[in-house]
Amino acid sequence: MVNLVQSIRMALGSIRSAKMRSILTTLGIVIGVAAVIANVSLGASFQQYFDQEIGSIGSNFIVVDPKEPGLF
Repeated sequence: MVNLVQSIRMALGSIRSAKMRSILTTLGIVIGVAAVIANVSLGASFQQYFDQEIGSIGSNFIVVDPKEPGLF
């Protein structure tokens, strides 16, 4: 069985032999994580904004739109 030091050396050797692929893979991971974080924070911000807007209207406010019977 290969020990830990040999495993680390093999991994570093593989990274060094394919530098461009390693850089592009790392860049892709960083961009992906940043996009997920941005989407989650944007969603949380919108949720907070809409909660505040609904809260400012009050709980006794109802909107009724007239529609013809049988239509959606």
